[in-house]
Amino acid sequence: MGVLQHLISKKKLTPKHFELDIHRMLLWNPIQKSLEDGDVDVALILAPIVMDLFSHDVPIKIVLLAHKNGSICVRNKAFGDIDLDQESLKNFFHNKLFYLPHTLSVHRILADIYLRELGLNPGYAGQDDVNICFEVIPPIMMPDFQSQDKNVAGFMVAEPIGAKAIALNVGEELILSGQLWNDHPCCVVAMRDEFIANHPDAAREFIHLFIQAGKYVENNKKEAARIAVAYLDPDRNLGYSETILQ
Repeated sequence: MGVLQHLISKKKLTPKHFELDIHRMLLWNPIQKSLEDGDVDVALILAPIVMDLFSHDVPIKIVLLAHKNGSICVRNKAFGDIDLDQESLKNFFHNKLFYLPHTLSVHRILADIYLRELGLNPGYAGQDDVNICFEVIPPIMMPDFQSQDKNVAGFMVAEPIGAKAIALNVGEELILSGQLWNDHPCCVVAMRDEFIANHPDAAREFIHLFIQAGKYVENNKKEAARIAVAYLDPDRNLGYSETILQ
């Protein structure tokens, strides 16, 4: 989204049927509520959240997959070095916390696949026979919270959060999400039905330009990383860098 905004501002892309007004939100729940209440016409949001809203008769449609793969499982390095064989990892995760960005996320599915393959029974506190507990926290807080709490074994999240933890030497990559489920969906572009019905040209044009922005990212990774740092961390509070994003 940041690249699309940049390309429009530089007049490399020129929409004829809409004006792009981005509302950046750091948490998923406000995005969900804004889409549900009709405060926004379009949202870049976790696919399972959209499916849940649709199942509750919110008039929305998934019009585009935003990206595939692109997430990572990171372990807490506060415990020191460990062997990465199945039994060692099972013992490492046993009876600890594991961070997720949202209950309704593909990361929840991916984490469940990974941890069960290790022989664990993941779930939430209070559920029967759970031996590793999921906890939902904002993604941007995961590296800092993990580094301060030895009860946290790791997290599953979209990049660049994992790359930041690795760069800060508080996390170690265990597995990329594409190794668990190749080409899995994650975030999607969702539109309100009334926006599509009332502004079909704008809806089609937005989808087309969003795809063009994606192609720009693929073909200009260094420049896209520079744009992304300015978009994701405009106040330089999150510690992102072009190197991390690349």
